[in-house]
Amino acid sequence: MYQMGGYYRNKGLFARRFSIWAQAIVFCALYLQCSQSDNVIRAWDAQVRVNAAYFAKIEQCNQPAGLLLLVPNDVQEPDVRLCEGEILAAACPIASIPPSCFLLFFKSAPNPDVDKKPKL
Repeated sequence: MYQMGGYYRNKGLFARRFSIWAQAIVFCALYLQCSQSDNVIRAWDAQVRVNAAYFAKIEQCNQPAGLLLLVPNDVQEPDVRLCEGEILAAACPIASIPPSCFLLFFKSAPNPDVDKKPKL
């Protein structure tokens, strides 16, 4: 691009190139955001879902709220669904954390972007 006195000589060309770069940046941002596997749930989202099920069951059983269930790692969707189901299917009063929810503390979703290096 050529500049003349602080102004671009061909403003239409500048606008087209800027538009192309802006579209490319938006596309890359959306791609990176959506490229995570559909089967993996972020730790925060899993924690929100599990605690929502827990507090719904606590309210259903008319119990005082006891604790928050923490999910420290990204986990797979079936594990979260199993935990939610066990919480909601538990008999009143809830005395302990279901085993599938306890395992969420230790499980971690596999990272699909990391390839294992071949052993020599």
